[in-house]
Amino acid sequence: MKKLALLIVAIFATCLIVNAQTTTIIDKQKPNDSRIEIVGENNNEITLRLNLNSYTLTDVQTPNGTEVIVGSPNGINDMGKGMPDIPYFATSVRIPSKGKAVVEIVDANYITVDNISIAPSKGAIKRNIDPSTVPYEYGKCYRMDAFVPNIDATNSEAFCIRDMRGTSVRFFPFQYNPAQKQLKVFTEITVKVKFTQQPDVNELTSSYEKIDEFENIYRRLFINYGSKTRYTQLQDGHPGRMLIICKDTYQSAMADFITWKREKGIETEMVLMSTVGSTAANVQTYITNYFNAHSDLAYVLLVGDASDVPSSEFTSGSGWYATSGDSDNIYVCLVGNDDYADAFIGRFSGESLADIQNMVRKVILYEKELTTSDTWLANAYGSASSQGGDGSGHDQGNGNESDMTHMGYIQTDLENYGYTVTRVNESTSNGIAATSTAFNNGIGLACYVGHGGETEWVNTGFSNSDVNSLTNENKLPFIISVACVNGAFVGMTCFAEAWLRATKNGNPTGAIAFLGSTINQDWNPPMTAQDEMVDIITESLEGNIKRTIGGIAFNGYFRMIQDYPATSSDGNGVGTAYAWTIFGDPSTMFRSKTPQEMIVSHPNVLTVGQNSIEVTSNAEETLIAITREVNDEVIILGTGYANNGTAIINIASLDEPCTVKLTATAYNKVTYQTEIMVIVPEGPYVVNGGYTINDSEGNNNGQIDYNESIKLNNTINNVGVETANNVSMSISTTSNDITITDNSESFGNIAANESATKNDAFAMSIRNGVADQTNIEIAYTLTADNCETRTGLFFITANAPAPEISFVGVNDSDGGNGNNLLDSGETARLIFNLANNGHALLEAGTVTLALNDENVTLITSEVQTDAINAGDSQNIEFEISVAENVAMGTNVCFQAQTSGIYNTSTNSCLSIGLQIEDWESNSFNSYAWVNSSSRPWTIVSTGAYEGQYCAKSGSISSNAQSDLTITIDVVTNDNVEFYKKVSCEEMSYGYYWDYLAFYIDGDMKDQWAGTSDNWSLQSYPVSAGTHTLKWSYVKDFYGTDGSDCAWIDNVKLPAHASVTSIHTNSIITENTMSIYPNPANDNAYINLNLTDNSEVSIEIYNTVGQLVKTIDSNILQAGENYISVETSSMTAGMYIVKANIGGNIITKNLSIVK
Repeated sequence: MKKLALLIVAIFATCLIVNAQTTTIIDKQKPNDSRIEIVGENNNEITLRLNLNSYTLTDVQTPNGTEVIVGSPNGINDMGKGMPDIPYFATSVRIPSKGKAVVEIVDANYITVDNISIAPSKGAIKRNIDPSTVPYEYGKCYRMDAFVPNIDATNSEAFCIRDMRGTSVRFFPFQYNPAQKQLKVFTEITVKVKFTQQPDVNELTSSYEKIDEFENIYRRLFINYGSKTRYTQLQDGHPGRMLIICKDTYQSAMADFITWKREKGIETEMVLMSTVGSTAANVQTYITNYFNAHSDLAYVLLVGDASDVPSSEFTSGSGWYATSGDSDNIYVCLVGNDDYADAFIGRFSGESLADIQNMVRKVILYEKELTTSDTWLANAYGSASSQGGDGSGHDQGNGNESDMTHMGYIQTDLENYGYTVTRVNESTSNGIAATSTAFNNGIGLACYVGHGGETEWVNTGFSNSDVNSLTNENKLPFIISVACVNGAFVGMTCFAEAWLRATKNGNPTGAIAFLGSTINQDWNPPMTAQDEMVDIITESLEGNIKRTIGGIAFNGYFRMIQDYPATSSDGNGVGTAYAWTIFGDPSTMFRSKTPQEMIVSHPNVLTVGQNSIEVTSNAEETLIAITREVNDEVIILGTGYANNGTAIINIASLDEPCTVKLTATAYNKVTYQTEIMVIVPEGPYVVNGGYTINDSEGNNNGQIDYNESIKLNNTINNVGVETANNVSMSISTTSNDITITDNSESFGNIAANESATKNDAFAMSIRNGVADQTNIEIAYTLTADNCETRTGLFFITANAPAPEISFVGVNDSDGGNGNNLLDSGETARLIFNLANNGHALLEAGTVTLALNDENVTLITSEVQTDAINAGDSQNIEFEISVAENVAMGTNVCFQAQTSGIYNTSTNSCLSIGLQIEDWESNSFNSYAWVNSSSRPWTIVSTGAYEGQYCAKSGSISSNAQSDLTITIDVVTNDNVEFYKKVSCEEMSYGYYWDYLAFYIDGDMKDQWAGTSDNWSLQSYPVSAGTHTLKWSYVKDFYGTDGSDCAWIDNVKLPAHASVTSIHTNSIITENTMSIYPNPANDNAYINLNLTDNSEVSIEIYNTVGQLVKTIDSNILQAGENYISVETSSMTAGMYIVKANIGGNIITKNLSIVK
């Protein structure tokens, strides 16, 4: 790291002072902006460099007089409330699908600015609060003689967006020491992002269809998306698929919408709420399952108000900056455990059939029917409040901008692009009338920033009633509203809904789409997102040819999450993204200019059997779709993009004369549609017309079932213009799941435009054991004397049972204490559920239970089961008996196995009695706890969650921690649960100063800070195998608050072996053994200190030399090893413990008391 004295570079610096703001240019020979660039890349790492050449100092008045806020081009002022108000920088890097990305500092150069007083940030302020009323508060760091932040760069936890995985890299070029009043300004920071093989979170295990609109997002978000060193470049994508979840009574209103979306080339499917279920959890489950089955899902549209299709809820962040509220967007966070959406979602929020019909009409009008006469699309509207930023003491707003300054930049971008912008600000007189006039004349894009209410824009007072009075018939804007609660649609008709429902004289008015928040928005994050959206719309970013409303919105959301993560304390970008709802269709192609005609060329006629069509267009990225209407339903035959002027569209199902529709759409172009005839030019033309099933020799249910002989009634169509003579058909298969017993049939002569059907044309038998829903491919050959031989494929689907057996629980109501647990000395029934998840009957059979445990006796080992219909299930019970005086926590494992060809099994383990540590023994002896900190945890008799006792962290000083650890051998996948309570300093500035943390195998699962009198339950999954659980109370080097400790109670441990070895690293000079407690009661702990890794076995003898217990611990590592020994079953008396350590014997006496 190189330090350059400020005086050395002063000759290069230029200072511009305007309105109490000083701009310092460090080296006038270099660009004035700040940028992150790639300086090197290979398969294992990417090297990034931040170059910073200018910064601003803005005067503000604080309790300490005049101080400054530091800014820099593209910087993010988000260090948190009470922290120095200085910026950092962020970008995102695409990383491999597996492994952990780690940032390593390579080089850094900085200058030092002395005698500078930097004001503290006011932190996250909601937009319903005037920033000027919020006082400055100096945080803990102002009492420290240290630079903050004390890190040059870091990276976020890995995240996924569909099939892309990334990490956000953050640079901290400004670091301030409040005690010394000294500021480091890093002019360059170079880092390597290394791609390691270390397992990490959010690793990609599945692949998803490439969606064209997401490709635009990747290109913008990831600085290295164009890398060719490591990643396979994806082929051209397609427009994606849409799922509509609709209130049942609105189904009819959506028919035209579905038709249009399919004609455009978006595969669209609608499901009704009666199928989905009534709760948010039902909606989430349906979307998740649909996405897993359709990897091309790109859009979700909810149709109905919150009472019809419920919104979900979210909580983001923690502590004083936690944010929660209603969210549709959370439904589409589908890949990984992160906050980035994997599809676009919007809502038609209506309360009547007419509302939904109006919204459908808007989309069809906007996408399909606008022409070159719609010049209003080039008009824009901007509105800003008079608050925030500009050194007024408000220090709020992206880049410390006021709302007016922010909207001024947007206006400049829009006007440079070609928009005519109308501004109606908070200071504008008669803002309601001015806003109405602007929208009635026609607005294509509207941007608002300021205060909002559930039913109005507060800047102007423009409300729901004013929206309903608009006369902008068929002139529909896209509105991006940075404001509080404009989208709070749960339980009321909010401002956003009014814009979507508006109509006049039977024609749509209001807006095509409205971005409105369900919660009070922060100041900074949504301004960043709005800037990003406008940059995309005005094409000031490279590579943006077109954008859907969903693409525009979520691009802004992703930038906001990158810059203001959930751990941000100056604004929660994650919470803002969850709550910022698209009211409208997310797949609608936004129009930023008056559409122009495009020239589309294609054949005027297609022939039967043709499998492709060539289409040319003079517009970039023209989406071409070929569709056909069959039984009043539009079927997509093929889609493609004319990326270089020409698209070759592969088409299917042109096996008869018909009419197909060609639709061409492109960004800011008039939609092109035409019909094309499909004809047979001459002669006969025979095609396979399909089959019906005859299973009268089987169960006669009209479907193809396992272990059944069936016949196919087959039809042949002659779609030609002449008679086909002597037509015959033969079939064959390579599948082992069927045996064809009759493979050919003669159909005779078939006249033009006629069909011939032969019953029992073909015969076959289905294998007993075929998997349910197996699609069996059958090849066919069609011949006739006077036409070409034709070949093809058809498929039959086999139905079979699909049994699944699962353990349900314990019923000890008759022979036990009724607590639904296994306890010593009771008789109980183990309950299993046998389900048939297949599509055919599961025949009657048996289920057997096997176990090998001396503590449990099987009373019932086999149960007869009835036949189970497809989709049904039945419970099965086995009676068992538990021996007396079985030690608490003893595990019993068993296997249930069904009979027959379609069989299944399940393995389960139960603990006899819950393995709960509640410290009611007033000791740490019930389990193999390691409590060896210098200030260990203690048992206290006040404030327990339940009972008399709980565990409390040790009384530690600054820069220390108190750990409580246990290592257990978990016998089956389970959970660890515990109640916790903390009383310490609040987490702030994005930092945890003092906190309780919980770890599994060294991986922190969670941490908690602050003060609360309430216990809360935590639960975490634990897989089978050996795991170390650790609770740590940690203190930093300064300050205390509350009781300065943490408590845990009622720790439910996963089912685990009762003998456990625990290892800690220490320097050992000789092998030693100790035992505690000694005397012991229910448990003893053997401490082995080993100089080297050693094979160890332990035997316990009574005083007459009889071996009573053997403990085989295999290889133990050098250092301290703790072994828990269950002694409750041993009688009182003296015992000898013999440890064999690689052939060396150590003995100790052990006393058992009862």
